[in-house]
Amino acid sequence: MVMNGLYPPSATWRPIINGDKIELVTSYCYLGIIISNKGNFSQAEDSLYKKGLGAHFSLRNTVDRRYVDPKNLQQLFGSLVTTILTYGCQVWLPSRPVVKHLISCFDRDSNINNCVSKIAKMRLEQVHLRHLKYLLGIRRNASNSAAWGETGRFPLLIDSLKLCVKYFKRLAEMEDSNLAKAAFNEQANLGLSWYSNMKSIIESFATDSNNQYQLAASVSATHLAEAASPVLLVKNLQNHFTEAWRFTLEQSSRLSFYREVKDKITWEHYLDHARNFEDRKLTARIRCSAHKLNIETGRHKNIPKAERICDFCSSKGIDTSAIEDEEHILATCPLTTSHRHKMASLINSLNINHGDTPLNGIQIARTYPPGPAESNNDSLVRHIQIMTRAIKIMYKSTLKYKKELSQQGESSS
Repeated sequence: MVMNGLYPPSATWRPIINGDKIELVTSYCYLGIIISNKGNFSQAEDSLYKKGLGAHFSLRNTVDRRYVDPKNLQQLFGSLVTTILTYGCQVWLPSRPVVKHLISCFDRDSNINNCVSKIAKMRLEQVHLRHLKYLLGIRRNASNSAAWGETGRFPLLIDSLKLCVKYFKRLAEMEDSNLAKAAFNEQANLGLSWYSNMKSIIESFATDSNNQYQLAASVSATHLAEAASPVLLVKNLQNHFTEAWRFTLEQSSRLSFYREVKDKITWEHYLDHARNFEDRKLTARIRCSAHKLNIETGRHKNIPKAERICDFCSSKGIDTSAIEDEEHILATCPLTTSHRHKMASLINSLNINHGDTPLNGIQIARTYPPGPAESNNDSLVRHIQIMTRAIKIMYKSTLKYKKELSQQGESSS
């Protein structure tokens, strides 16, 4: 393989070793990593993406999410799919252009929203997001930020860069006689892309801001490795990503309801305690605005927000200006009043104080009671089960009425 995209002297030229002509190729697979003759790893990333996507679909075909604990499903993905997507990332990831771009995004507040979209477009993160949305039961075009937030998951990029820093430290500690160490030293001496990008990653996220090595104009590879902390890198990247995640929530009109019920990237209690998959799925759809209410379907049809009115309220002449959104069907729509009363009665039997005023849609969608969740675990579980069941029933009642109204319109025409 002729590297760096150089062409052979003639079309028939072949390198000869011990009298044997060697075949010319544009790429070569070594230990499962495809190396291109242009010196980049784009083919390696694409290959791992296809293999990881295949493993993801294999997992879906083998395991029925309706009967598997969500956390167990998450662990299966980590063991069977993530290991494929991140295979050899210590070698190919630092050289990818997107890593350098993300470093600059995190360093500039103006690009913080662009940073999240760039991460979501990474090959390994596309498969990760597919899995998170599959676990939640929301459609593929649902918000990526909501998928990360509901499951408490950070992009695979962060853990992958942690592996890269560990590998960097390991290389620096090897004996000089080791071939891998010789390659490492050559990268450092020539300032090649892998080493340069790793140096930027470590200095930006994996070292203390007061570290003496950062003050030096040219720091040695050994000192850089000593200063690097994989734990600190994960902490800093998670903090940067959380800031970017919150920014996307604030900027998205689609997630106006979600940002009221969610303010941090954490695993939600209802994923563990909902009675069944349907309760969990429909709760996730309401919370993440991945539903079929007019506030969302009207968005796709370019209907002005003020005209995305409630089908029930308008058809019954109750309120021709009530917007059919999450807050409306959970807290005020007359169609779901009886379900709210039943929910309130069950909640009151738990002796959990929600105050004297009726619950609003945000409180219902949060599903957990006020105060520390650990204070009464039995009441917490029961509270979540009541709320998720009520959300499911109110949402399905709304969809049922919309369907009946549509059928009446078809029959009359």
